[in-house]
Amino acid sequence: MAAVSEAAALDRRPSVVVADALELRRAEVVSLMRGWSDAHNVELRPVDPALGYELMEDGIVCALGMLNLGYTSVTLPETLDWLRQFKGRFPDAPLVVMSDREEAEEVVIAFRGGVQGFIPTSTKPDLALQALSFIMYGGSFFPPGTLLHLPRCRRDGERRPARVALVHVRKDFQSMRGRLDSHALRVRRAGAQ
Repeated sequence: MAAVSEAAALDRRPSVVVADALELRRAEVVSLMRGWSDAHNVELRPVDPALGYELMEDGIVCALGMLNLGYTSVTLPETLDWLRQFKGRFPDAPLVVMSDREEAEEVVIAFRGGVQGFIPTSTKPDLALQALSFIMYGGSFFPPGTLLHLPRCRRDGERRPARVALVHVRKDFQSMRGRLDSHALRVRRAGAQ
């Protein structure tokens, strides 16, 4: 029995959790991402964040989380709670917010909430998918100029806007890519047997 569950775990591709409170919008995003997910050998897992991520079965390797907010503000307590819940369930997985809102305050609060990306829904689909790939493999993506609104303290204690690199690669990029590649290799080997 243990061999069956171990084989099933090897057959499972890493997951991309697509969280959206609205079922139709969630289905639209999954439809857009289907070809992308096949190209990256990941499984799309649509979920309603209001129901919580704990309902997802144990043993999921989460390669990326995406929270689509529509026009809901990231500043709302339930939205911040959804971010905390995701990070609690999948602490090592990068998280990206998609939103109809493009105000700098939204982006800054999402950034402070621990997300690795913020993609406005006004972004062209091809660019959004490229950004998701970049984030999944260790990068960060934020709209140009929005993180310049982060205050920074100078040595004299005075606060001023920060100069922030808009895109950076986390130091563990190679290890994340290696984990996903080694998982795919184990799946291929198990399938060949």
